[in-house]
Amino acid sequence: MTQLICLGCLPRSGSTLLINILGQNPDFITSASSPLSSIISSMSLGLYESDVGRAYRDQEDLKRRIYAAQRAALLAYIHTSGREYYIDKGRSWVELYPLLKKLSSFDEEIKIIAPIRDLRGVICSMEKLWRANPLFTAVYTGQGRKNTTLRQRIRNWIDSEPVGMSMLRLNDACLKGIDKHINFIRYEDLIYRPYTHIVRIYNYLGIKYFDHDFDNVKRLTDEHDAVYGIYGNHAIREGKVIYRDPEKEYEEWVKVLGRDIVKELRDTNLWYFNKFYPETTC
Repeated sequence: MTQLICLGCLPRSGSTLLINILGQNPDFITSASSPLSSIISSMSLGLYESDVGRAYRDQEDLKRRIYAAQRAALLAYIHTSGREYYIDKGRSWVELYPLLKKLSSFDEEIKIIAPIRDLRGVICSMEKLWRANPLFTAVYTGQGRKNTTLRQRIRNWIDSEPVGMSMLRLNDACLKGIDKHINFIRYEDLIYRPYTHIVRIYNYLGIKYFDHDFDNVKRLTDEHDAVYGIYGNHAIREGKVIYRDPEKEYEEWVKVLGRDIVKELRDTNLWYFNKFYPETTC
């Protein structure tokens, strides 16, 4: 039986690099950004967002049927891979952990790998993509002037998709204690010591380690980036995993965002930095 492994959390946090490293293992089938989590979620809407669902007299019976349908859809989706393990990439898996646990006959041990990154690195990456696409920016700065200034853009990203929703899901998971079931992989750690942190993933999964080649990473997943706009750049640098010096990274954040904003991003998201980057002081 194929086992599901979920992967995804914050945007611009190395999930594409990570899934292409893991894809070197012939026992793994790896996905590009997948609709599976959306498919499962949408099946719940039949219960709560349709007149027919709300009018169903025996609500407990309907819930059992929807759970059964979700379980069947999940199993059918991953079993077409023909491999021992199927790694599905999607940002909402952290939020869906309780639902996956409810589908317990599908898999007693839910495994979620969650790539994260210093929030300032996430925002800096998005701002660089914004500046690199003047045709896009010319359109979106004209729509209510909501993205005219750097601070406006950051506020929009923090308050909505793709950053804001991911941060809310993550915060809620931490408050519920779900975080202890999730394997968080910091992007900075992955590119610094890829062997160490890939071994951590195998230990978390309870799977025998495969000898990955960190000097020859190939792009195995094919994303249709045009669908996602300028922030959906899923290209990776093929070849050796490249380490980025933290001091140089910080200098780049300051250059792109400004020192005040770099400090504000930390100070206004202390729960995140205290939880995942406790060594950060500035």
